Amino acid sequence: MFNKKYLYIKTLYEEGNITKASEKLYLSQPALSTYLKRLENELGCTLFERAKTGLKITDAGLFYLDYLQKIKNLNDDLEIFLQKKDTKDFPNKINFGITPWVGAYVTSDISLKFAKIFPNIDLNFIEGEGYVLKELYE
Repeated sequence: MFNKKYLYIKTLYEEGNITKASEKLYLSQPALSTYLKRLENELGCTLFERAKTGLKITDAGLFYLDYLQKIKNLNDDLEIFLQKKDTKDFPNKINFGITPWVGAYVTSDISLKFAKIFPNIDLNFIEGEGYVLKELYE
């Protein structure tokens, strides 16, 4: 339930429009609009001001989104902690060959998550064209 709240509020904030947010979330516009109204009633405050030009997040909405982000981070940290493995039998360094276009998009996310789960193992990304990587690994 928590992840749904975070995802919905974040998407509404980013899109600034219920219709666009509902499309991105694969929901009907009335379902998302009803969800937002119920959540605002439950919280007792307005999260978004509605206007012809779209949605504008309120101070309460920004505070609530920040609150949800903090809870999400704590949940992510707990999940990572619970997944940590005993690495005494693992190598202390792993080399990955990647092509240039992959490096910028993939490696930072992988590195951060991997380092939290396996803090004693270094990842080494070697960037190059396919034939260069093949020569390195042969």
